[in-house]
Amino acid sequence: MSDLEERLAELGRASDGLRARPGFNEQVMLAALAAGADPLRPLRRVLPLAFLAAALSVLWAVTSEQGTDDAFAAADETVEIEW
Repeated sequence: MSDLEERLAELGRASDGLRARPGFNEQVMLAALAAGADPLRPLRRVLPLAFLAAALSVLWAVTSEQGTDDAFAAADETVEIEW
């Protein structure tokens, strides 16, 4: 076992008993709500951009699919084999 692995194993054993106090998450959430923090605020800024990116991706996919179909159709029409 390398020195790093030994140190990580020792750290894991030393911190094995560490746990958050009961009710810690609830206390943090109540404090955030009491301070007026809106948990959905980041989503309100990012969600419209995500929808726009998704719509542009679909538009690009449809456009490139039509180009691919045209390329395959052109390739099918001009096949000649000489022996």
